[in-house]
Amino acid sequence: MEQPNEGLRTLRAATVALLNLSGFGLGYLLIGRWLAAAAGLGATGFLIALAVPVEPDGVPGPIVAVWVVAAVAAAVHGAWRAMMATPPTARDRLVPIALPLAVSLLAVPVSAVFVHNAMQRSAQEEAYQREQLSRLAEAGRLAGEGSFDDALEIYVDLSENHARSRAAAGVRAGIEKLYERVAAPYRNGDYCQAPQALGYLRGLPAKVDPVLLGDLAGWPDEPLAHSLYECGAIKLREELGREGTPGEDFTIGSAREFATLVSVAPASPYVAKAGELLQGAYDELEDASSGDPCRALGRLTGARAIFKEMASLQGDLVGRTGELIRKGSFDCGVRQFKKKQFASAAQTLEKYAKDYRSSPDSARARQIVIAARIADESNKKAGARLPREKPPGGALMPLTITNDGRGEVEILHTGPVTARWTLKSCGGCKRYTSEKTGDARACKGSRTYPKRTLWLPKGTYYFMFKRGAGMTETTWKIRSGYTHSTCLYVHRFSWF
Repeated sequence: MEQPNEGLRTLRAATVALLNLSGFGLGYLLIGRWLAAAAGLGATGFLIALAVPVEPDGVPGPIVAVWVVAAVAAAVHGAWRAMMATPPTARDRLVPIALPLAVSLLAVPVSAVFVHNAMQRSAQEEAYQREQLSRLAEAGRLAGEGSFDDALEIYVDLSENHARSRAAAGVRAGIEKLYERVAAPYRNGDYCQAPQALGYLRGLPAKVDPVLLGDLAGWPDEPLAHSLYECGAIKLREELGREGTPGEDFTIGSAREFATLVSVAPASPYVAKAGELLQGAYDELEDASSGDPCRALGRLTGARAIFKEMASLQGDLVGRTGELIRKGSFDCGVRQFKKKQFASAAQTLEKYAKDYRSSPDSARARQIVIAARIADESNKKAGARLPREKPPGGALMPLTITNDGRGEVEILHTGPVTARWTLKSCGGCKRYTSEKTGDARACKGSRTYPKRTLWLPKGTYYFMFKRGAGMTETTWKIRSGYTHSTCLYVHRFSWF
């Protein structure tokens, strides 16, 4: 009888050990160790609570090691207790049934390890995907705040190094939104702010793989050309409306925009439109000059400098605008004379005659200057009408003017003939004591006085004589068949 009992204890010990090794402490139930069984089940329950739900980092390794040690210890301890138990007991009848169960339960922790590892890998993958999606969202936020380079860095990294992530599928949409945000000034019609932003986009193919950008790589070219044209047009209109000298009174911003347009998009239709715009600006200035040449002169001066900076677009406008200035200067002086603005007319036409000496109108300008000065300084009747350009035909009568006084005399006259000339000083002549004495004695001595004889057609003449700071004037009616003369002298109370 002893041998079967020994065999039963061994079988019982093996069954208890296997049941405890499964981690549930069920072997203790066969030998009536209820507290030990509860401890085994509690340890396994604690491990399950840590493992579920499955986290990407899994269960901490030390805790798993402690559980394994505890399971092995329970198996050894349970087997020892089973061997020490006195057979037979009522529970020994369960051993044949429990042994297959014990073997089957060993598969539970092994299967749990494989299942848990698979779930951990899945959790890790989901965590990875969420991290990349978070980075995609961060790139969108950075782009919205204007940190475009930082956003692009994330997009490129997602595309190149995380292509299998779900976030990589959203890179294209993110880049499209980035383009929209950068190009917002253009879409909003802020054409002078748009070139800088569009230039940034235009340079991206040098920083980012063009394959990633796709058709966006070449998109900025047309909007950039459009923006440069529109901004140049805005600045041109503003600049052409100003009077003054570019570089001193204002800068030529339009030239910079158009030069950039020609540089970055020489084949763009906007280059031709820019040339047409300049031609239209010239036509408008030409009309303005015809209507009010004086008012247009300041604008024309600035326009010529502006057109000079844009010679690559419309080179002939510089010369044509210069011709407008020349013609406008003369027309302005004539207009001022007709409006009785004699001082302004003289100033305008004197400058014209000096600046355009070879012009066919320079002699005419000098004529009008003489009449304007006489009308402004001595007799307004001299400005009743523009002086004759050519003297009338017919007989000529002499008018001799003699200088009996110190100081050169400037003589201006207008009428049928307009001219300006000077009479030399009489070096040995003296000042008379009074006008009466001068009338009686001037130009009647044996001295040789400076004199000049003019041959003039008949008509009314307005003369102005200027000696130093002094001035006098007279009106003569030159009559046919008469000889005319006058003597200029100085007395104590006057320069003449």
